[in-house]
Amino acid sequence: LFGPTKLPIDRVLQLPVDAFETIRLIDYEGKDQEMAAVSMGVARTTVQRLYSQARKIIGKAIVEGAHIEIQGGEYVLNRTSSPKDCGFVRSDHTHKVVAIAIAEQDVAEHFGKSKAFWLCRYEEGVLKRKDIILPDPEANMACRHYMQSLLVQTIIAGGMGEQALKRYHADGFEVLHGAGDPAEVLKQYEAGALKPLSESDIKTNCHGKDGDCEHDEAYDPCCHEQIEEDDDCGGTC
Repeated sequence: LFGPTKLPIDRVLQLPVDAFETIRLIDYEGKDQEMAAVSMGVARTTVQRLYSQARKIIGKAIVEGAHIEIQGGEYVLNRTSSPKDCGFVRSDHTHKVVAIAIAEQDVAEHFGKSKAFWLCRYEEGVLKRKDIILPDPEANMACRHYMQSLLVQTIIAGGMGEQALKRYHADGFEVLHGAGDPAEVLKQYEAGALKPLSESDIKTNCHGKDGDCEHDEAYDPCCHEQIEEDDDCGGTC
């Protein structure tokens, strides 16, 4: 319950959880409405409606000295275990989100080297929307928590570090192998022709300008994700 401390709690306005989430994403995290829609798994028009509703409720509470209680709305808790990324998403079990890692216009040979993603949203097996997600300076795009914030369930890439692959599998992600033109790879995915990423596809070495590079043993050599005993990202996500 939020409100003036010196006034009696004689009037309480309810702020739906999904409406509050738009305030958190847009006003607190600084995302635009498009990115907020991606994070919540809804249309941009839905975010606009919820955001307008939330601001009206908050403004009314401030002007009239009412208290605010955050409850209700349509949502399920995000899968992520990180408090920072513990957002809310609308409940809809008919959707599936597929992320195709992109580098130099093709499917990225190495997931950790991705420069962008195709974010493909399916509803009852039909592709409803395809967005291009460009690098976010505030996020590690190859991080599990970032993928979770986009509601991704399936990842398609040419390769991935062994430790990263194990951790994605442990978090319930489906990881498939794809190569070449992403449009063709998407068709292969829809036809069920893509195979799960196997050990033969795993890239266990990074290749810098001199052909190799060294890493601290505390990092996965491919996705550069810090490995902690408590299975957290150690702040890198």
